[in-house]
Amino acid sequence: FLIFIGSFGALNFVPKTFLPPQDQGEFNVSIELPPGTSLDGMNKLAIEVDQLVRQNKAVAYSVLSVGDKNEQPNIAELYVHLVPGKERKLNTSEVKEQIRTVLKPYAYARPQVKDIDSVGGGQRPFNVNIVGDNMEETEKYAQMLFEKIKNHPALKDPNISYRAGKPEFQVVPNRMKAEKLGISTTMMGAELRTHVEGSKPAVFRVDGEEYDIRVRLQENQRNLKEGYHSTYIPNINYSLVKLDTVTSPKETTGPANITRQDRGRYIQIAADIAPKGPGMGGVISDINRIMKNEIKMPANMKYQFVGQAESFGELMNSMAVAAFLGIVFIYFVLASLYESFVTPFTIMLVLPLAACGAFYALAIAHTSLDLFSMIGCI
Repeated sequence: FLIFIGSFGALNFVPKTFLPPQDQGEFNVSIELPPGTSLDGMNKLAIEVDQLVRQNKAVAYSVLSVGDKNEQPNIAELYVHLVPGKERKLNTSEVKEQIRTVLKPYAYARPQVKDIDSVGGGQRPFNVNIVGDNMEETEKYAQMLFEKIKNHPALKDPNISYRAGKPEFQVVPNRMKAEKLGISTTMMGAELRTHVEGSKPAVFRVDGEEYDIRVRLQENQRNLKEGYHSTYIPNINYSLVKLDTVTSPKETTGPANITRQDRGRYIQIAADIAPKGPGMGGVISDINRIMKNEIKMPANMKYQFVGQAESFGELMNSMAVAAFLGIVFIYFVLASLYESFVTPFTIMLVLPLAACGAFYALAIAHTSLDLFSMIGCI
C-alpha cells in the first residue's frame, strides 16, 4: 500500500504531454522583421540565415521561402532536412538546440526553430488563445500572459501572434464639407482606389480571349502621401475638387492581421514543447493558476487552449474512461471464467502494483506520460 501511494509521488516528477518529441529528421526555422520591410531586405537576411544553418554537418539540405501566403514580405521560413539518423550522432531535438544557439545574434529577427506542422493547420504543439471583443484589451492581457510564460521551462521559442501594425496613410473625410460640395465618401474611396490600385472598366477581346483593361495612375504618381495636396476628386456634378479641401491626412498604423474565434478577436501564444521540461501538462496547469490568481480578465474575455494543448485535456479524460471500462470488462471476463463474483476481486488486487510499476518506471527513465505510454499503462 505504501509503495502504491508512493508511486503517485513519483508520478509528479514525470513530464506529462500529448506526444513525445520525435526524431523526424526535419524542422522549420522562421525569421521575421518589422512590418514595412521590403522583400529585397528580407531576402538578403534570409539567405544569410540559410547559409548559416547549412554549415551544420547534420543538415542534408534546406529550402527557403521568403514572404508568406498573406503577401507579407517581412517573413521568411526555412525547411531543414537532416541526414539519416545513422549518419549523425545527435537527434532532431539536439540539432535544433544547436541551430538556436547559432541564431542568437539574430534575435532582432525573432528566429524560431520549430517542429514540422504535420497536420497542415499552421499550428505549433502548444497554443493558447486570448479571445475578446476589444482588440486593445485583448492585446494587453495577451502580453501580460506572454511575459509570464515566455521563459517557462516547458516551452521552446514561444511566440505571440500580435504584431505592431503596418504603417498607413489615411485620408479622413470632413463630412460636412464633403456634403456641401456634393462629394460622397463612396465616390471618394472609389476614385482614390482607382488612382492607386486601379479599376477594370472594360475587357479587351481578341481571338475569342478576354483580357482585363486596368486603368490607374503611373507608378511614380501612385504615392498618395506625396501627391495628397495635388490630388483632385469628382463631385456629383463631375466637377473636380481638391482632396485636401474636404479631407485631412493622418499617418498611423493598421493591424498586421486580424484573427477571429467565436465572434471575437483573438491573439495566440504558441510554442514548441521542451524535450526535457515538465511537459505540456506542467505549462497548462501553470497557465490555469496564473489566469485564476494573477491575471483576472473581464467577463467578456476568455482564454482557450487549442490544437495539441486542447487534445491533451481530452486525452486525460478519455484515458480515464478507457481504464475504467477496461477494468470492468476484465472483471466480467474473469467472473464468467471462474463462475464467481468474488474470485475476480482477489486476482485484480494486482492492478495497483501494476500501475505503480509503470509510474516508477516512467520516473526512473524520465520518460513522459503521453499518448503512447498511457496506452501502455492501460
